[in-house]
Amino acid sequence: MCNWRRLTALAGPHILEKCCHDLDLINWFTNSLPTKVAAMAGRTFFVEKNAALLEKYPRSTFFSWNDPHAIASPFAGDTDLDDVLMSIAEFRNGVRVGFTATMSNALPERRMRFNCAEGSMIAELYTMTLRWKAMGADAEQLINFNGDGHAGGDSFIMKELFDTMIHHTPPKCSGSEGLASAVYALALDRAAAEGKVMDLEPIWAELGR
Repeated sequence: MCNWRRLTALAGPHILEKCCHDLDLINWFTNSLPTKVAAMAGRTFFVEKNAALLEKYPRSTFFSWNDPHAIASPFAGDTDLDDVLMSIAEFRNGVRVGFTATMSNALPERRMRFNCAEGSMIAELYTMTLRWKAMGADAEQLINFNGDGHAGGDSFIMKELFDTMIHHTPPKCSGSEGLASAVYALALDRAAAEGKVMDLEPIWAELGR
């Protein structure tokens, strides 16, 4: 909310700019494409009436790194971004998804939860845990994992890129996946702005999907 990303004219829509990889994963796990989306969004925390919080709490609470070009306060109102978005989507194969993005939380969370026919699973980035329980099981299972850079994801992507460039290994994904998540992200922004359910099928038809 303080650097150049606070303006969509410079950074593009927030969901596309910061959440497209989360939507990539949703598309991958569902093995389908969203056909309808709806969303609500707004800026309710980073507003001028909350400016006193900048004095109440340490500066590091709201500033992750130093930026010589940043404005003085994230509460100044010099932004056109929403700081919270809540959405729902229905996929072609019948899977229904809820996706939420918030910009400020005392307990940060980056989590995916799967409620399936024969079990549930929760993957949590900040606690580095994977929990699951099969239907009818006596207890849940837990895996703890470690890794720097998006829980080890960055190094894995670099390895995949290296193998593709040096060993000519076929890449596991292409621009097609990126296009799908971009359409999803832009549809969420439009659904929130226009306050209506977005039908994505005309867009997929134009793209031959």
